[in-house]
Amino acid sequence: MKTYSLLWAVSVALLLSACATTEQVHTEIPPTLAAKPVAQTRPYSLTPLIVSVRWPAVVDPSISDDLKSAWQSFGDVDNDKKFSVGVLSASNTYHAAQTYVALRKAMPEANVVLEPQLVTRDKDGGIGLVPIGDASLPAALVVDLASFDTAEFPFIGTSLSFVVRSPSALSPANCGLLVAAQNQLRSSATKCASPSFAVTEKPPLWYVGAYEKGAQYAGAITSLPLDGKHTLVYPRIRLSSFSIFGASRPSYVKNGTPADLGEIYNIELDPRVTNIAAVTSGAPAVLTTTDAATRMLERYMRTFDPPLADASISGAPLSRQQQANVQLIKKLLITELQARTKRDATTTGWILTGEFGKSFREAREKSYSGFNKMMLTSWVSAIAVTSAGAATGAFNATNPAYFSNQATMIMTHMVNVDMAIGAAP
Repeated sequence: MKTYSLLWAVSVALLLSACATTEQVHTEIPPTLAAKPVAQTRPYSLTPLIVSVRWPAVVDPSISDDLKSAWQSFGDVDNDKKFSVGVLSASNTYHAAQTYVALRKAMPEANVVLEPQLVTRDKDGGIGLVPIGDASLPAALVVDLASFDTAEFPFIGTSLSFVVRSPSALSPANCGLLVAAQNQLRSSATKCASPSFAVTEKPPLWYVGAYEKGAQYAGAITSLPLDGKHTLVYPRIRLSSFSIFGASRPSYVKNGTPADLGEIYNIELDPRVTNIAAVTSGAPAVLTTTDAATRMLERYMRTFDPPLADASISGAPLSRQQQANVQLIKKLLITELQARTKRDATTTGWILTGEFGKSFREAREKSYSGFNKMMLTSWVSAIAVTSAGAATGAFNATNPAYFSNQATMIMTHMVNVDMAIGAAP
């Protein structure tokens, strides 16, 4: 009887160590948040409609300790050895590619682009974000994501957090914060100092420290539909089912392996990714777009002709030559979007079907096998488990540094393509 109790206690301790959180975690998407893609019954009022996918792709090594502290604080994790910059960038890069695919399917008329972020020190000494490559495209919607994993068993108990934002001028009642994770919001809604036509702020996500535990967000709603006035808040959702006997593989893990580039739009995606894409598809209908088209173009226009950008937002009549230049810049935007669409589709295929994706799925499979082996071992012999050091990472799936190198290669590829686009006649 004592042996059984000891085995039970050790198993529960190991399970809690792997889950690494004291917060209530949902194992499925709540019915009040389950969405289906919203079909557009009329042309988008913002043309072209640009939807950006942003994620922490590359990390400045000098801030790794700051990230580790943010990770520990957010996840209530005592053992900092379970944190890995490589796992952070790998998990987010893989899920960003899936988010890109889901958005392309849910919003076929939109221009979906990838905008990876460098996580580095900001001007105030905190954790900040710098876009990798050009970031002047006038995005009407931005989908930020951040995963939470441990390096001990990466990619199996992943908690995904999403933020959907617009320029605050397009949704002033909630300052452009359309969707956010409830556990990463501050207590009260931020007042918009002045309406902006660009999304340049840090998202309320754990890796930049912009969250407050136990916050009761003043402008929150907890069920669909989006209303343009409040922020829809998500609970923490982890789809893998953990028990003292091991972890189950969700169907998207079993059926989400594309054989080649042509299959990436047919594979089963993470349901959380599919759902946030469906939620985002309903956002254009709640944006305030009156007189927004010219102001949205201002930031992009400024990269070519700053005086023209100033003149266009002043309200003064434009000369015939200025009007012609505005039309030329709009044509340049369409041309760049066509090139970016091709680039990002190729990059997404590279992430999901290339060496990176294969290594990610292999590491995930090793994590499932290692975790289940650990839980089985704990039942066979509690002494063997503790002496083998299973709770300290004996079943680590792979070398996280590999993923850091791979993520850097992917980002370098994207920047090179951007440079080629800029150099093209």
